[in-house]
This record gives sequence, structure tokens and C-alpha cells, in this order.
Amino acid sequence: MAIPISAQSIAVIKSRDQEVYNQVLDSFLKNSPTISTDQIVEYNLKGEEKAWKNIANKLVSEKITIILALGPLAAQMANEASLGIPVIFGMVSNPSRYGLAGENLAGISMDVSG
Repeated sequence: MAIPISAQSIAVIKSRDQEVYNQVLDSFLKNSPTISTDQIVEYNLKGEEKAWKNIANKLVSEKITIILALGPLAAQMANEASLGIPVIFGMVSNPSRYGLAGENLAGISMDVSG
């Protein structure tokens, strides 16, 4: 799926303030040479679902074209919101547990089998 990227069109939503989410974002930017930090708008749910409504309203008003959701809460909220904005999730163990499925959703599972 080809998505045009314009200035400030990528929302990065973190489930909480954790260094590992910053590392994922840094790696994403490092491996995406056509994307600059000027195109990124960051949000932090701070582990609270109630923060989502305010963020969701901003995503629509800022005309975000893609969401990078880091962690289970961010992925779940972005998926359930059905904003019509494609969502890429990461840092989610067992995504099916959070109902992460849908047409506008893709991600990397952290399932570990022993």
C-alpha cells in the first residue's frame, strides 16, 4: 500500500513513556531515509485510555496520514478508533489478545514460543 507522506503526517503514539519505544522510533527513522523528524508528531498515552479521545481528535484535525502505534494500549486504541488512518503497530506481545486485526492495520508481533 503506497501512502503519500507530507509534512507532519506521521503520528507516533506511545502506550507509555518507555525508553524501548524511543529506540523503536529511532530505528524507524534511521531505516526510513525519506522520512524526517519534521514529519513526526509524537503522543504519549502514559498508560491511560482516557488520554486517547483528546489524541484522536488531534489526529483528525492535523490530517495525519499514518499512525505508528508503539505498545499494546496505543495499538488497541488506534485500531478501535476506526479513524480511517492506516496503523502500523510494534512492541505488542500476542496482538490477537488485543483484537488487533483489520484492513488498515499492520504490525510486527512479539510472540515468543518456548
